[in-house]
Amino acid sequence: MRINDKIFPGSKDPTSGISKVDRQDVQQRVKKAGPPERNDKVDISARAKQIARLTEELNHLPEVRDAKVQQIKKMVESGTYRIDPGRIAERLIEEL
Repeated sequence: MRINDKIFPGSKDPTSGISKVDRQDVQQRVKKAGPPERNDKVDISARAKQIARLTEELNHLPEVRDAKVQQIKKMVESGTYRIDPGRIAERLIEEL
């Protein structure tokens, strides 16, 4: 195995693989720059908050309204369920 002066994994000195002149230049730049600023900030719009709230509410609703299904099922079985084709056509047109 050959070992050279490149940066080794786990090395504490990030400048270990560069020349002495370049190393001094890097160190001077780091000192001038100072510590990094921590100004990270996230803003969530009111609309995004509303969407998140509504999504959460929808996740808690049942997929099938059992009471409504049972009511219609009883009406179909008893022969009292009537379909209004005109109303269905109106609703289809409204949705288009």
